[in-house]
Amino acid sequence: DYVALSAPNLPAPVKPKEHFNTVLYTGNSSTNAITGVGFEPSLVWIKERTASGRSHQLFDKVRGVNKSISMDTTGAQQTRSGWFNSFDSDGFTTTTSDQNINQNSTNYVSWHWNMGSSSSTNNDGTAASTVMVNSDASMSIVQYEGTGSTQTLGHGLGKKPSLILIKNFDTTIEWVAYTVVFGVNHYWRPNEGTQKYTASSGTDFWPGLVTTQWFGVGNHSGNNQNNHTYIAYCFAEHEGYSIVGEYMGNARTEGPFIHCGFRPGWIWVKRMTGGNHAGVVWDTTRNPHNVSQAGMEPDNNNRETTPVEFSCDILSNGFKLRHNTGTINGSGDYLFIAFAECPMKYANAR
Repeated sequence: DYVALSAPNLPAPVKPKEHFNTVLYTGNSSTNAITGVGFEPSLVWIKERTASGRSHQLFDKVRGVNKSISMDTTGAQQTRSGWFNSFDSDGFTTTTSDQNINQNSTNYVSWHWNMGSSSSTNNDGTAASTVMVNSDASMSIVQYEGTGSTQTLGHGLGKKPSLILIKNFDTTIEWVAYTVVFGVNHYWRPNEGTQKYTASSGTDFWPGLVTTQWFGVGNHSGNNQNNHTYIAYCFAEHEGYSIVGEYMGNARTEGPFIHCGFRPGWIWVKRMTGGNHAGVVWDTTRNPHNVSQAGMEPDNNNRETTPVEFSCDILSNGFKLRHNTGTINGSGDYLFIAFAECPMKYANAR
């Protein structure tokens, strides 16, 4: 029953375009139905591309339409009429003229995840949570109430999350994030250009650890303040579709190759030791050819830039860094998160 070790004999993978996709669009200051996603999204991240001062806006089905939170700020959720009217079968619709979403003749990028279609109550933890889950691609959205005391919340994945992004959307406070790379003794603030943080005690952030059924939260206002509501975006690694990992920068122009096991369609890199730097996101829609340089910085509201310092090659099985800037390849430890455009089984060079 043995077969040759070759790409055609690899197992049939998940189809990434059914779970993640990037779309570019132009604003019109009126009704604008954005299409081309290929599925009905349940998490949408929008960023204006051409001017600074425009925040990253996130919308999800669990919180509901027209309710935005900004990835690059500590701000609370805002309800803004017309910003995000509906999650559609092939995208979404907006009717605003706001510069962050749909200003006339302005260019935008929107990143879309299929996190599931409907939400339900999950009782796997010590407290109930509202969960929307896509089991086929190992992603879920979790909404829960903070108590100020240690509790665990079910995430619905059936496997251990590799990344959890959490925001208290009732008030002004930083995002906090768990990654399998740094474990339960550290956390990360996605809205900041800072390095990873060390929890001040074992009960601060992830006291119940993170398991295949639930994640624990402690007594920090970033993830468990009493009488506040939280949203958590949970991702478990899924072969051929997603990966969360780390690499060591070599501070050389000829940077390291990072293996993903698929051709990435979206990559987020963030320096975690050795200095404070903004993170960078590449995608293959804004970067259809190598060298890829068009980057967005999720922790600030800068416009899209294409500096040589953001140079990387996006390959059939990973990506290779092409500069020694501290942002992507200094002497330090880096976190990376990637979602597939195409499994390696079917990927070609770009």
